[in-house]
Amino acid sequence: MIGNDIVDLHDADCLAGSQHKRFDFRVFTNRERALLRASNNSNGLRWSLWAAKEASYKLQRKKLWPAPLGFAHRQHEVSINRNGQMWVTYADTCLPVTLQQRDDHVHAVVTAAVPPGQSGRYTHQGIVRLEQAAERNPSHLIRKLACRSIAFWLDCDPAGLSIQTNDRIPSLVITSGAALGSLSLSHHGRYLAFSYSVSAAELNAAGLSSAAVIAASRQPVIS
Repeated sequence: MIGNDIVDLHDADCLAGSQHKRFDFRVFTNRERALLRASNNSNGLRWSLWAAKEASYKLQRKKLWPAPLGFAHRQHEVSINRNGQMWVTYADTCLPVTLQQRDDHVHAVVTAAVPPGQSGRYTHQGIVRLEQAAERNPSHLIRKLACRSIAFWLDCDPAGLSIQTNDRIPSLVITSGAALGSLSLSHHGRYLAFSYSVSAAELNAAGLSSAAVIAASRQPVIS
């Protein structure tokens, strides 16, 4: 499973000093607030922590569905080790965070551990910056981006892929109606982003050609 979140750092609500004075207390744990106080880029770190929490929530919703899962940001605690690797802990799970941080955006991806005995998963993601904030249906835009990009990545016909949503959880669906892999979508401000993971076994079970497996195998594997 996979979850992602993107934050446009140039959005008015994300500029330094634009948050309510109790924002950090409501959203971050004591240890996270200590990280913010010690940082020389506290605003960039603030939204990196936020994105990691949002990505974690999206993954946990998939894991626990159909049971409902309320979102309390402080229940998803982010830590950073000496090497700069970021982790997020929720309940009894601790999962790695892949973070892309740039001057104008941060993108966090959280991935679940692969169960013992199962092969690794291939991952693919895409980020697009629009000329201006997508005021008109950004959800539609990110779905089009994800379908086209994943189809190209898997060397298959984009007409054979669609994205369906159940209880606000997106799934990549093939022509048979079966879901394929794990998909997460995010949009904020001028940015659209998706993250996707799939295994060779899932591709074979879906009847995709060996070319799709070969195309996916060119990408890093989560082990």
